[in-house]
Amino acid sequence: MLVTVVTPTYNRAHLLPRLFESLQQQTFTDFDWLIVDDGSTDRTGEIVQGWDAPFPVTYVRQENAGTKVAWNHGVELASGEFVAVIGSDDWYLPEGLARLVSEWSDLDDRFVSVNGRLVTPDGRLHGPPSPGPVDTDSFSYWYRHKIVCDTIGLARTEIVRRHPFPYAESRGAPEALAFNRIARRYLTRFIDDPIAIVDFQPDGLTARPRSEVLAEPKPWLAYYWEALTFPRWVPLSTRTKFALNCVRFGARTILGR
Repeated sequence: MLVTVVTPTYNRAHLLPRLFESLQQQTFTDFDWLIVDDGSTDRTGEIVQGWDAPFPVTYVRQENAGTKVAWNHGVELASGEFVAVIGSDDWYLPEGLARLVSEWSDLDDRFVSVNGRLVTPDGRLHGPPSPGPVDTDSFSYWYRHKIVCDTIGLARTEIVRRHPFPYAESRGAPEALAFNRIARRYLTRFIDDPIAIVDFQPDGLTARPRSEVLAEPKPWLAYYWEALTFPRWVPLSTRTKFALNCVRFGARTILGR
């Protein structure tokens, strides 16, 4: 298989059929689907194993350990040359995978991924329009180009596998810490084409209370220190914010709170 689609999931038996249907509608078909069940207590396993899919589906169950652990697990098991990670509450547009795959045709080893845009269920672009395509690293995309939006991509499996989420067991550790480490060495092509539909859930990662997200200071100290020392230009005002947060989370780490 050229592509392995990886979906970490927890108690989303009611949503997974929507993603399954979208995968059946893909115009690109050289993919398999790997579902990593993070200890669900609903009927996830029963539903997945009851499907008659036109593509290979692998279901793996682990003890509940969080989305980042499930993500790492899925990437480690992926067999495709490329990996496409999509949440169980999202689903692809029919041309989604095909559009990402086609964009790889003129990219070289400097690139880790091609990322496209997300739209909401009512068809609105998630985040502002961007002057795509933009070839840059993912850190600069946010902090230099200031294009603040979630994207979804197709990445080279071997590179993502070498850069798993650190502090994966921490529910509040920033996911961007892994992406920023990749961004130190590799570029991403960002296109403005819609690839998938995002449907934020009340119990999803984006809905976590701020107090919970920032509860463990050590991962955030690592994030802001690596952001402060990122080896490409970002505005001085942004660097200053990184430095202040290094002091903030450094103090909390030393004090143990």
